[in-house]
Amino acid sequence: MLVDHGIIFEISRLRQKHYRLGKLKLKPLIDDYCKDKDIKSPSVSHIGKIIKRNNLFFQRLKSYHDPARKEYTRKKKQRVKNAPKPTVGGYIQADTVETFVLGTKRYTISFIDIKLKAAYSKTFKGKLSKYALETFREFQEVLPASIRTVQTDNGSEFEGLFDQYLSRHSIKHVWTYPNCPRINAVIERYNRSIQEEWMEGYLHEIDDTIQFNKRLKEYLYFYNNLRVHESLG
Repeated sequence: MLVDHGIIFEISRLRQKHYRLGKLKLKPLIDDYCKDKDIKSPSVSHIGKIIKRNNLFFQRLKSYHDPARKEYTRKKKQRVKNAPKPTVGGYIQADTVETFVLGTKRYTISFIDIKLKAAYSKTFKGKLSKYALETFREFQEVLPASIRTVQTDNGSEFEGLFDQYLSRHSIKHVWTYPNCPRINAVIERYNRSIQEEWMEGYLHEIDDTIQFNKRLKEYLYFYNNLRVHESLG
């Protein structure tokens, strides 16, 4: 059957632009084209035969590769196999607690020196590396020790800006293996304490992170200066 060359060209044009379009989805588009040109439109099955007969099969265009662009290289993570037992301060564990209250989600990012038991937390509306960095820098200002190592899980908040900051300041960043909370035992215990002793009593204020963080600082003063820590004797 003779086919108008314009129809073949139009099918080819549409298939190149939208390479996943099959004969059923092409049919109304070809109908419009034929109506505009005042020619008879092929049937669905005929469009399928036109595609096969003229080999109108195309693939997605590959993105342009700029040879000057630096390729992204995934950083190899140094993993921690066993729970650390430092003899001096400066080894930090970090973690994030996600809290849901009446459809509201909040993230409390925490750091603790596993030898000194000095801790710091801050609550945010998002889970971004800039928030982890903000919390960490505030923690640095109050910690009575020089930070040498920071141990985190594989959360995205501990990548990006946070990891870059540690590298620039020659602070070692180590990661735990997935599903190994025992390696992060100190921060996990701190998370439990802060939730049971304080957070659960102020969840009605968590929507307002400014007010919530004011309350949190009051608890942190108590935790770091007045609260009894059996592990410290």
